[in-house]
Amino acid sequence: MGRASPTSLKVALAQLRRGAAMTFDEAMQMEFQLSQVFLGKDDLYEGIRAAVVDKDRSPSWRPDRLHLVTDEQVESYFDGSGSRLIFD
Repeated sequence: MGRASPTSLKVALAQLRRGAAMTFDEAMQMEFQLSQVFLGKDDLYEGIRAAVVDKDRSPSWRPDRLHLVTDEQVESYFDGSGSRLIFD
């Protein structure tokens, strides 16, 4: 986990916490929303670059440390204020 995107780790933890109180349909809607937000963020493409394109296994995450990922950044994945492609 120490090599994963710090932002993705924090979003995943928040997702697990929120999902515990959701119905299946609500959880699937949240999954879809998060997938769309992640598609609009740089870390997804940086991870693909490091693993598939350049194969250097050295992604440059932004931010690059867990403590630098703010609560506001995490919340933006859930509240619709983050980058996204499509939503209802």
